[in-house]
Amino acid sequence: MNKPSLRERLRYMFDNSMSRGPIALIGWLALASALLVVVIAGIIAIAGVAPTGISPTGDPEAKASFLEVAWFSLMRTLDAGTMGGDTGRWPFLFAILAVTLGGVFIVSTLIGVLTSGIEGKVEELRKGRSRVIEEGHTLILGWSPRSSRSSPSWSSPTRTAASRASSCWATRTRSRWRTRSRTGFPTRRTPR
Repeated sequence: MNKPSLRERLRYMFDNSMSRGPIALIGWLALASALLVVVIAGIIAIAGVAPTGISPTGDPEAKASFLEVAWFSLMRTLDAGTMGGDTGRWPFLFAILAVTLGGVFIVSTLIGVLTSGIEGKVEELRKGRSRVIEEGHTLILGWSPRSSRSSPSWSSPTRTAASRASSCWATRTRSRWRTRSRTGFPTRRTPR
């Protein structure tokens, strides 16, 4: 077998880190954002195209330092709407446009990562694989169509909310079991 190249090893390490979930993805996005800000701020600072007056000190004649340009770029990365009032020479405006477009991409990817992470957690909870901590709950071992009718007291209006907890240990997911049990319970107004 051939020894993997440096590119293949780097790709393998990247794929492994991506498979660790949303936290790793957020870390990569933070790294990409920091890299984008530093590169653009470096280009602006080295080229000397930053306009005067963008310093956070408020001095209209002050020349911005690298850190001040980096802060300025970071704010454009996180909020694209702040770019509308920028003034300066064209190289500066194009650099700020680049950092703003990069920021839009990074923030939209971050929103997608967070959304998918939350959806994954909700789906995991819906499967019902979490620990049961209620006491006095009903435990159903296995599922069959008769399971929903196995305990007539489930539909009893005299049961307290605390005693209505039930847990089913079966191959069906919690959402399928709950849907079936809701439609399968007899509807009675008085207990037997």
